[in-house]
Amino acid sequence: MRLRWRGRTPRAPQVEWIPVAWTRNQPEADMLVDILRQSQIPSYARRHGSADVPEMMAAGPHVVMVPAGLALEAHALIDPVPDEDGSAG
Repeated sequence: MRLRWRGRTPRAPQVEWIPVAWTRNQPEADMLVDILRQSQIPSYARRHGSADVPEMMAAGPHVVMVPAGLALEAHALIDPVPDEDGSAG
């Protein structure tokens, strides 16, 4: 029996990206993305749907997205738990 090539290539499994942070502008989002990437967590920032106006450029709310499997690690970096005296640590 001979197998035929149907022209389809195997696809990589789909990664579910979830939001872990909302920022007021693109520089804040870029800062958080850099922090996550330095910790080996893939991430990206996109404009929030409510403010997707091309004229706004870097202004307006942005969402930081990470793979669902790394969301807890991302939250641990972005939202540190405060110590008993109230300072983050």
